[in-house]
Amino acid sequence: MNALTVTAVSDGLRPPRQGRSEASLRTMLKAGQVLMNASGSVTGFSLAELTQAASTSVGAFYARFRDKETFCALVLDMTLAELRGGLDAQMASDPVWHDGPAHAICERIVGFYVDTFRKHAGLFAAYLRHVPTGDPIWQPIREANQRILDLMVPCLARQVRVERANWADDEIRAVIKLVISALTSIVLDVASGTSLHDPKLAHRLTRMLDRYLGGQGDPSSDAPEPIRMF
Repeated sequence: MNALTVTAVSDGLRPPRQGRSEASLRTMLKAGQVLMNASGSVTGFSLAELTQAASTSVGAFYARFRDKETFCALVLDMTLAELRGGLDAQMASDPVWHDGPAHAICERIVGFYVDTFRKHAGLFAAYLRHVPTGDPIWQPIREANQRILDLMVPCLARQVRVERANWADDEIRAVIKLVISALTSIVLDVASGTSLHDPKLAHRLTRMLDRYLGGQGDPSSDAPEPIRMF
């Protein structure tokens, strides 16, 4: 794990002092990530479950964290750093992101978000359920997604302008957010009958994104059923 960016919660974290302590911190955060994804809530697991999964103690937890909310914010921070690192590596190694075509970039964008929601469905469900409270502890996820879109949108916009029409960056950003909204609806069980693990999900969302931008999707396949977002 790279250095944690914990500005929002640094007052509640006592930083590790040595390498073994850093490894212990990572083990605890990874255990919390698994438990949050399993429960879909910041309150859906106990400290006893966490300390057992991380092979540590409640005393060790409070020696490091002010409270459970601080801990969950650090889990979120770690997860977002992992996602950004994964995207950076993918964009550096896959020439499609920079050379197109537009349809293939749409596939990469949808693939990133579908894989992310599948892997962290419970954590995102916990985040989405806390949004109405306006709790600033969750603000990093909004900011992280903005930075991710800052990377994706220029790649797609450049290719769309060459192949199709002169779409503005903010218009393309809004269309990509439709994909995120569809996945959000599935996580919250609003999209009745649609599963994150539907093997056709990524194809359906890619076709939706591509067609919104004036493409034809994959003309070699039959048109998939639309996703019901509400």
